Amino acid sequence: MYRGIDDVMNTFQPLMAERGIFLVPEVLDATREEWQTNKGGMLLYSVLRVKYTFYASDGTSISATVVGEGMDSGDKASNKAMAVAMKYAMFQVFCIPTEEM
Repeated sequence: MYRGIDDVMNTFQPLMAERGIFLVPEVLDATREEWQTNKGGMLLYSVLRVKYTFYASDGTSISATVVGEGMDSGDKASNKAMAVAMKYAMFQVFCIPTEEM
């Protein structure tokens, strides 16, 4: 079952805020390619390697590094790559199942 970044953020933001946990992204690597579509338009393809560090109110932290890919015909390819990276960081850190239990 597909879970979008909005579902993940809407579920986890109040839980993390309640427990004094916040998340800081750091883009470690970024590549961007321009592809031409069959109709002659441009398509931007971004790949980001992002380190997400989860901080607790006591100063402790853990990090997860993930890759996100995004494609867009406008200026949103990197934003999409960040959203995908964050979603999978959350899935991995919190062991979120991707299928019905």
